[in-house]
Amino acid sequence: MSNIILLKSSILCGLIQLIFIFLYISINFNYCLFVLTGILTSIFNHGLTFNFIKYLDRITMYIGYLLNIIILIKMFNFIMIFILNMSVVFYILSKHLNYSFIHVISHIMIAYINIHIISNLSYLNE
Repeated sequence: MSNIILLKSSILCGLIQLIFIFLYISINFNYCLFVLTGILTSIFNHGLTFNFIKYLDRITMYIGYLLNIIILIKMFNFIMIFILNMSVVFYILSKHLNYSFIHVISHIMIAYINIHIISNLSYLNE
């Protein structure tokens, strides 16, 4: 059975990120495409119950974590790195405690980080 709270959270956070993707897609198409992939795997993971989609979402999350760490280091934004690491802690806690609200917080944190990166990618292109 899918988790309706996490599905709604994925959709809402995804829609907010989509606004920024469409505003800034010309700055870094590849990063925006990757964020879009993450949005879709999250929505499918929380809306469906197929193991393949669950693992695809987790692989996407892991790659996204590494990509965001690299970008945030290049931006010298250690506060965002802290927030990114806290989102991982919240995700792990949500799994161990079986508490969706903590997982929703990790969705919000990741959306915030992605929006920050998308809206500041021109900084890396200079």
